[in-house]
Amino acid sequence: MKRLKFFLPSLIASLWGGFSVGAILKIVNIMPSVSEGILPVIVFYSIFLLILLFPLAIFVNLITGSEPILLNSRYLTGEIFVVSLFLALALYLNSSYMRNLLPQIAYYNFVALGLALGVIALLSLSLLSRKSRVIFVLFTLLAFSTTGIFYTTSLRQKTSPSPAIPSAYGLAEGRKVIVLYMEGLSLNDLLRSPRELPNFSYLINKGTWGKVGAPVPCLSEITFYSFLRGMKPSRSGYFSSRVYSFLGRGDFKLFPRWLFFQLLKRVKVIKIKGTIPMPDHGLVDVVKNYRGKADIVEGSSKPENRDTVVALFPEARPGTWQYSTLLEAVSMDSAAAERALKIARERDFLVVRLEGLKLIKTRFLKYTSDYFPFVSPVELEEFMGVPGKYILFYDHILGRFLTQLPPDAFLLVVSPFSVEPVAPWRSYLEGLFGDKLTCGDFLDCPDGVYIAFSPWTNNTSVQVSLLDFTPTLAYYMGLPVEKESQGRVVTEWFKKEFFIENPILFIHSYGGVLRKGR
Repeated sequence: MKRLKFFLPSLIASLWGGFSVGAILKIVNIMPSVSEGILPVIVFYSIFLLILLFPLAIFVNLITGSEPILLNSRYLTGEIFVVSLFLALALYLNSSYMRNLLPQIAYYNFVALGLALGVIALLSLSLLSRKSRVIFVLFTLLAFSTTGIFYTTSLRQKTSPSPAIPSAYGLAEGRKVIVLYMEGLSLNDLLRSPRELPNFSYLINKGTWGKVGAPVPCLSEITFYSFLRGMKPSRSGYFSSRVYSFLGRGDFKLFPRWLFFQLLKRVKVIKIKGTIPMPDHGLVDVVKNYRGKADIVEGSSKPENRDTVVALFPEARPGTWQYSTLLEAVSMDSAAAERALKIARERDFLVVRLEGLKLIKTRFLKYTSDYFPFVSPVELEEFMGVPGKYILFYDHILGRFLTQLPPDAFLLVVSPFSVEPVAPWRSYLEGLFGDKLTCGDFLDCPDGVYIAFSPWTNNTSVQVSLLDFTPTLAYYMGLPVEKESQGRVVTEWFKKEFFIENPILFIHSYGGVLRKGR
């Protein structure tokens, strides 16, 4: 009984922490069906925090030597301080991600909850020296009721109908656009000897190029949709491509970082329940609406392209994870390139998505730095050149498109983000938990790169946002620029005479056309 009395503050503080995590998930998922999965989250996180708070309670007891009482106010206040500070810090670290992902009302609630947790932490710290149990009972009720307000807040996003584009607008004759969307490429990858990358070097010398900044976080499908739509996820409403369940319950779209949710995915407490398709294909669907021919071409790992893997990467031995990764990447990108080359001349707007380099870098960057664990000197010597060789493979693909490019076509090579090595502490932690493959990350959106080339582009360098491509390409093809877009027309790309002869036209939104098309 004495032990129960002693640990009662830990039970209350951990239950409040679990309740707060449930409120966080309710805010970031902005969907009613998530409520049925909140209860297991509260129970699971309460147990998790209880395991952490037990040693803290024992440690304080050893220092103070106080006897257990029914409600030890100092223990309760101290533990609520620890939990609220931990949660407030986690929300602060997530704030930059949520600003771009969540609709405005949800983001404001997210920030408000973080501030409320911070105030509770400061208040509990100021009450730590008090001995009145009445004050601490009232304080505990205040903490629960404050979190409960955010839990019950309705966060349904309202959308207003958008007018369709007037039929007077149309595609400019002969202005074809081909986009090679190469995930994982950086400017440093391309600034090599012209002899090593002749096709990339040719475009840099003839066209416009520069770094690309994308809205954080870089989630591959979400970032691709931001490129097609010219909007951040907070504006487009597409902030997750998957639905998850927690212990088999709930429909969660998004889990914040820094709250151990990634670890729970690893141990299968959180599982993928389904996928969420893109609501539309942005500019591709707009071009189709004006009777233009437009497509998105993505690769598949079937059929397998073993010959190319053997020719480019003879060091990779069949049966190893290195060979399997290279086979998947090469097969996927080869299939996409082959299909795109067959239809390129027939399309007014074509987007070719190549994802192989992203996969290669996230697993092979460990061979380009000496601080990664679980890497033998033999493997380091054999595979340190793999990312560079894969970029040569991309240069070959680019060369094939250049040979078939119509003389008046606009070619855009764009990488929305690059991939950087993970921090040393994270590489050790990932390895200890069983993931010895992941060594690169792009969630924080390291700068990507672009090259724009056509008879009407300048040879200059301009840094752009990922959201600038949709309005700029729409302008080039003769379509009006959407005012709802969060990007701009990059006028610096084009020669003065082209810009003078083609004034920018505006329209409120493409929303009406996209909904009609769907």
